[in-house]
Amino acid sequence: RRGALWVGRCERWKHPELFCELAARHPAETFTMVCPMAEGKKAYWREIGAVAAGIPNLTFRDYAPPDELAVLYRESALLVITSLAEGFPNTMLEAMDAGCPVLSHRVDPDGALGSGGFGLCAKGDDAVFFEMFAGLAGDASRRAAMGERGREMLRARHAPGPVVDRFAQVLRSLL
Repeated sequence: RRGALWVGRCERWKHPELFCELAARHPAETFTMVCPMAEGKKAYWREIGAVAAGIPNLTFRDYAPPDELAVLYRESALLVITSLAEGFPNTMLEAMDAGCPVLSHRVDPDGALGSGGFGLCAKGDDAVFFEMFAGLAGDASRRAAMGERGREMLRARHAPGPVVDRFAQVLRSLL
């Protein structure tokens, strides 16, 4: 596994420019951004694409079909989430499924990153975010352990069996 991955629509609240800044600060690392244009946001998408084009170690893709995206998750050393707010992002679940650890600038749904041990969250602190990235980039064994914990957590809490069981419990409690 190598490189950092960012996946999301090109929306200001997803803060893609922070991923571009991360790539610019780490020229020895590789970065991939899958950043489809959001409806009505063509100018902003072009702006982010232009910034990305000026960073030699950053590959900007406007789309990746699901099968290619799955490969990107499996091959990436780290998924980076820069959104200002999210629920439990699908990208986080997809990374967990692929055994790819997560570094989040701000989003940590219900403290899952820390309690699940499959990633880190900087709680919106830029300096901490950049430090966390540098630490993880240089520690393949830590990333591998985090990726495996993500897979375990996904199977235990988000796979169809546990979800259906919990849903059945809720329904029974209502009856």
